Amino acid sequence: SALDAGASAYLADTVTESVLRAQIGTLLKNGHHWENTEVRQDPYIWINPESSRIRLNGSEIRLSRRLFRFLHYLALHPDRTFTASEIANVLSDGQKFIQENSVAAQVHRLRKYMEAAGAGEWLETVHGFGYRLTLPQKKSFDVKLS
Repeated sequence: SALDAGASAYLADTVTESVLRAQIGTLLKNGHHWENTEVRQDPYIWINPESSRIRLNGSEIRLSRRLFRFLHYLALHPDRTFTASEIANVLSDGQKFIQENSVAAQVHRLRKYMEAAGAGEWLETVHGFGYRLTLPQKKSFDVKLS
């Protein structure tokens, strides 16, 4: 009757948080408009989803689809701390469930690629909370005209 009334999905029994998150992720998958949004903060970062290209500090890096998606999502939300379960949802792409304990391995892999471009410190571990991407601030110069 819930589906007949217009619900997209329903849960018949009590479920764990991870199952609920997986269900919600699947429902939201069709609304991932962020996947086509370019990120650009010259000269530090440029992420172009159309060409699947990433530049960090002027160096192009090549990532797997999953790591590309991960970095892209973090770059769209700089300075926001994400929990392991939120990151697992982003990494899963709504296709298969990713265990939260594998998030640390994905963070480690991404950080290694970023370190090669001199940007490893941008991906921060916030102990007890999760992870965040902190981009450098543009440097401003104080010019005195005499």
